[in-house]
Amino acid sequence: MDHGEQHRRLMRAVNDRVRDIMGKDGVTEAEFLCECAMEDCTRTVRLPLELYDSLDGNRARLVAHGAHEKLSRV
Repeated sequence: MDHGEQHRRLMRAVNDRVRDIMGKDGVTEAEFLCECAMEDCTRTVRLPLELYDSLDGNRARLVAHGAHEKLSRV
């Protein structure tokens, strides 16, 4: 597994935790970390929790800032 893939997996794990915490608080939207392969990326993407949930289990679909969408293709 290359560094880009490791970074994407780490960001997804963090985002999954964000989703869990925000869902317990009754929040409907949250800021998620960009899951692009750039290790120094600090961008976030605001998404409804329902949309984030639709990504669950589908690793071909990532949370990516608009500027990084092409960098995030799996």
